[in-house]
Amino acid sequence: MEEFEEFETMILTDEDGQEVEFAIIDNTELDGTTYLLVVEAELIDDENAEALILKQVGADEENVDYELIEDDEEFDRVAALFQQGEDYDVVLDD
Repeated sequence: MEEFEEFETMILTDEDGQEVEFAIIDNTELDGTTYLLVVEAELIDDENAEALILKQVGADEENVDYELIEDDEEFDRVAALFQQGEDYDVVLDD
């Protein structure tokens, strides 16, 4: 039997109102803010799948809100943290 890693998943709603399931590859915290490295769940086995870095921007009892990082400097600092991951490779697009 093939051994595989289970990933926690989350459902995000895109700007068109479509729900998309994402697998959480890793998470980190920087300056008190939580960040997630995610990939679409259906692409989890594709080693060339594009991942996203999401920033937690709010939370209540039922939901946690995330958004893409807008600031290039913030993105670079967080991406550098994820590049140190031992279980995956992060390559940034130019």
